[in-house]
Amino acid sequence: MLFESLDKLKRNSIMSAILLMTLGAIILICPQAYVGMLALVAGYTLVVVSIVMILNFLSGNKSLMEYMKF
Repeated sequence: MLFESLDKLKRNSIMSAILLMTLGAIILICPQAYVGMLALVAGYTLVVVSIVMILNFLSGNKSLMEYMKF
């Protein structure tokens, strides 16, 4: 159970790193005129993802690993 949680956490960390590298490449490639819109979209995306994570935490099991991840 603990190892499964750690594997899931590791997989989520890798996916987050890939997503952030892609976002960084887009910011480097994108002209300065679009950076404001990109920041707005990223902000809304972070709000939606955080709401989903909070709801997932509240509806899931309350193990120590879930508290640490939250």
